[in-house]
Amino acid sequence: MAALSGVSAKTASRALSGEGYVAAKTRQRVHEAADQLGYRPNGVARDLRRGAKASTLVGLISGDLANPFYSRLASGLERELRMNGLQLITASTEENPEWERQLTDTLLERRVRGLVIASTMARHDHLAGERVHGIPFVRVRSR
Repeated sequence: MAALSGVSAKTASRALSGEGYVAAKTRQRVHEAADQLGYRPNGVARDLRRGAKASTLVGLISGDLANPFYSRLASGLERELRMNGLQLITASTEENPEWERQLTDTLLERRVRGLVIASTMARHDHLAGERVHGIPFVRVRSR
């Protein structure tokens, strides 16, 4: 993007982040190059660079979002999280324990702030290490 707009990487970074010391025409060129390339800022990288240990995302892993219980749960969670500056990301396991484990790992790799798990699994020993590191988990039962 910097090369396409004819500026240094630092100038491109300043232009995209809204920092000062960038001429209006240069800022415009950088934004046009970003649009042309389909550039989107990496929120996780930005948060980590600023010292955040987790993103503003909270994960919900459910058995099946078509189930009215899970959709109401997601709706209520999303409303509450939004009021606190957080966003909900949902994933459905289709009641498959292996998918649940994979989705849990994927969301944790994305540095979610916490997880709400409406699980089909009886035990979650694989999450013990994450609990030690302060990742909050909530287990929800539909029955």
